[in-house]
Amino acid sequence: MTIFGWDASHHDWGRGPMDIAAAVHDGISFMTHKIGEARTVTDDRFDDWYKRARAAKVRLLGAYYVNHPGDQRYQADRFLSMLDDRAPGWRDGPFILQVDAERFDYMEREPSPAEIKAFCDRLVERTKGIYRPIVYAPKWLYHDRLKGLGYPLWASDYDTNPAVHYRKAYPGDKSDRWVSYSGQTPAILQYGSRTRIGSQPTCDANAFRGTLEQLTALVYPEGDDMPTAKEIAQAVWNTDNIVAAPYPVRTPQNQYWAPGTTLSHGLGQAIEANQRVAELAVKVDGMVTIIATLADALHAGGSLDTAAVLAKLDGLAKQVAQLSAERDELNRKLAEAYGGQSQAES
Repeated sequence: MTIFGWDASHHDWGRGPMDIAAAVHDGISFMTHKIGEARTVTDDRFDDWYKRARAAKVRLLGAYYVNHPGDQRYQADRFLSMLDDRAPGWRDGPFILQVDAERFDYMEREPSPAEIKAFCDRLVERTKGIYRPIVYAPKWLYHDRLKGLGYPLWASDYDTNPAVHYRKAYPGDKSDRWVSYSGQTPAILQYGSRTRIGSQPTCDANAFRGTLEQLTALVYPEGDDMPTAKEIAQAVWNTDNIVAAPYPVRTPQNQYWAPGTTLSHGLGQAIEANQRVAELAVKVDGMVTIIATLADALHAGGSLDTAAVLAKLDGLAKQVAQLSAERDELNRKLAEAYGGQSQAES
């Protein structure tokens, strides 16, 4: 399943009636609007849009901030402060925090990968990890410079950019416009800027290859009340035949299967394996931390018994290697188990 969205700004308001209800009726599932940029710029139509979008019951709302080079903490803090002042209730549930890392003509350069990451990290810090930013940083501008960014990408590729209805303009889920770059496949593709959405012409049209629940989980990872892996396993473990999932199921790739998706008996084993993988990852991280601490102490000198410390380090290193190997094997088996499942469309 693919869902569609519209991202807008003050520029859109002179192009048509900005009838958000018509856009919802036309099938738009998510929408964002510019709120500001740099240190002082404010989008004066955000308030009007937010009221209309809430009244129209857009299923997933968001806002974007144009990220300039320079002080990233200030800009990220200003983004959240503006939302608190101008978007009442935005913290009450899922919301898209879109970071626009374009380069406009009036900018000396685009934000660097380090600056983009610093902006996003600050948003995560200030929202206590409840929200995950998504970065509009297209391939044509950044190519493979965003490896290691750690945040999902919102790409753009218009091709011939026809002025048609947004669904007609969509190139399809298998289009090469979804090509991976910087080590990841874009989560959202902006595929046109001249499309018609509802009664509005000249709109930016966007696609997400998945359900609204999956997109929500991507941008609001800590805000859901999804069951734990153990709870899901218990729900399917004792079944002899294929059953329907009683609630959304999260996969290791942080994607979702909707309620009603068919699950085989083996899924319980796969989910339990994933739980074990997570536990092992924590242990490995703990071992690495201990090794680093001991190494620092050894390097600093002091009264440590060098031979004993080296023996301890060697023992821990072997445990880390063993746990890592076990984790990798479980991940391999888990990938095979999930690869054998069918994902229902909803």
